[in-house]
Amino acid sequence: MKLRRLAMDSPLAEPRTARTEKGWSPEAPEIAFGVWRRRCVSIAGGAPVEAQTVVWLQTRRYFADLRLPLPGFAKRLPPAAFSGRALWRLPKVVFERDMDSAPVAVADAALLRFEGNGQRLIESGFTQLGGRSLSYTEAWAREPLGLGDSCVLEATGRRHARLLVLADHALLLVAGNGGCVTRATHFRRTPIGWRSGGALGRRLPPPPPNPLVLAAPQIADAHRFWTGRRWTQRDGA
Repeated sequence: MKLRRLAMDSPLAEPRTARTEKGWSPEAPEIAFGVWRRRCVSIAGGAPVEAQTVVWLQTRRYFADLRLPLPGFAKRLPPAAFSGRALWRLPKVVFERDMDSAPVAVADAALLRFEGNGQRLIESGFTQLGGRSLSYTEAWAREPLGLGDSCVLEATGRRHARLLVLADHALLLVAGNGGCVTRATHFRRTPIGWRSGGALGRRLPPPPPNPLVLAAPQIADAHRFWTGRRWTQRDGA
């Protein structure tokens, strides 16, 4: 597959200025909302490859990303997971992570090009790798969504947990001090409940069939066994 990188300005300009410049929105445009699976990536102009299974969940105000190495690549590419909020001014976007399995969370500045009636996405931008700012281009394909609610739930305390739910997909991340993600699990909804998929660290227990009950004060205690924390809804459908 051949990737054509989108032209972009300074790799450092967008993260620093997007919070103060007019025209940026904290809400994702409808075309970006959904579950995306990466097809390949090119780093610093190199040939496009794919050595990971990568899933990206994007709600109205939050994103989460889980990256697991394919067989044979685990020594070179450790599993990764991160989540946060983004600022949007299409075709530009800035992803700001507040939960990250990497020691230091970074902000990714990118340009997006949607293709195929919004079913495909080319993302080109800059990220910090090994203390260096490197260009990247990623090709994404939209995952079909089944039925179900969409929401973001969050629990704070000794450990910070965030659950993104998009219809029949869910991604749960748990972080310790400083937002460092230690465990993350991708779930798929089935007729009998949530089924665990790929995971960073030991797999987390699946959420209740309807995760929104976790944020209902009158019945939250019935589900405290799941994590032992009270959950707050941060984002809706």
